[in-house]
Amino acid sequence: KEANLRLLITGGDSLDSITPLDQPRLIVMATPLKPYPPEWYSEGVKIITTNITRYVPGSKSTNYIKAILALRNARSQGAIESVYVNDAGHLLEGTTSNLFAVINGKIITPKDDILPGITRDVVVKLAEEKFSLNKELLTISMLKDTTEMFITSSNKEVVPVVQIDDHVLSSKPGPLTSEIIKLFRSYVHAW
Repeated sequence: KEANLRLLITGGDSLDSITPLDQPRLIVMATPLKPYPPEWYSEGVKIITTNITRYVPGSKSTNYIKAILALRNARSQGAIESVYVNDAGHLLEGTTSNLFAVINGKIITPKDDILPGITRDVVVKLAEEKFSLNKELLTISMLKDTTEMFITSSNKEVVPVVQIDDHVLSSKPGPLTSEIIKLFRSYVHAW
């Protein structure tokens, strides 16, 4: 009924084993959809930060080595995701997700040096209709004022975050995050 699809576009064949010819190849992989634990959505999750940036932030590539290491580190700390932080202390995105924070009742999501997300775009559109949302810099120092946080991705949808590194945001998902989850689920069910 549901599946994960991964689309890869390669450079195609190569005569010298490195330089692709001008004939790209499309590869489509389908795997069963494995639902995430319901408590992620009802109780929230822990995420961590990692001082990493994508090689080319706006482009998704098959270079997952940094992401794999960051995710392993997250799991070893009881977290489900690792959020990239650049040298200037800006929170960017997760290894497979986009990041949103609620500060003083306003939703903030990073605007630069991130991979654009399809789910992120939908959440931005839905949130802008009902809440104040800004695409701007989100820094580590802003965590002290953050009351809610959530991550988004196509396979995870909207997941509330209750802890980032050692900083506990709350004991349960916040009201604004819960409303975003409802809005997103209604949007998806309408399709």
